[in-house]
Amino acid sequence: MLIGNSVGGFGAARLAINRPQSVAGLVLVNTGGFVPLNPLSRTFCRVVGTPAVFRRAAPLFIRGYMKAKTESDLEIIGRATAAAKTQEGIRIGTGLWRSFATPGHDLRSRAAELSAPTLIVWGKKDIAIPLSAGQATHNSIRGSRFEILDTGHVAFSSDPDGFLAVADPFLQSLSLRR
Repeated sequence: MLIGNSVGGFGAARLAINRPQSVAGLVLVNTGGFVPLNPLSRTFCRVVGTPAVFRRAAPLFIRGYMKAKTESDLEIIGRATAAAKTQEGIRIGTGLWRSFATPGHDLRSRAAELSAPTLIVWGKKDIAIPLSAGQATHNSIRGSRFEILDTGHVAFSSDPDGFLAVADPFLQSLSLRR
């Protein structure tokens, strides 16, 4: 069983495609990898993937996509913003942004290979990966279940009770299958 948010969701989905025997189920939270990128969005990713732009944009972008509702959200914003200001954070952040514009970040052509039961949870106020991407992800993954929460990018932090209300029954159903 894997639960992944954003880039972590992309990694979890990719692992489930490449090693289906290793993954009993997936919970993908505001995940990337299942929407087409047009030339403008690819250019945006490459530009944000430059150190000069990333240093300035990351703190604003982090606050914008979090849509903080809880103390946990504020802690995540603080840690992510602080990390984005370090040399290591800049190296990782720019590398991630540049990777989003590459063909390897597009899992749509392999979505039919996903055999693990999949729950997709999306924060409808996410500006990083908008709700339309959540719907496209759901449409790409056969048999997936799609739940929308009134949050930003990190739904499990912003609405832990709402997240557990949709994730727990799904996880319980996986336990019953085993």
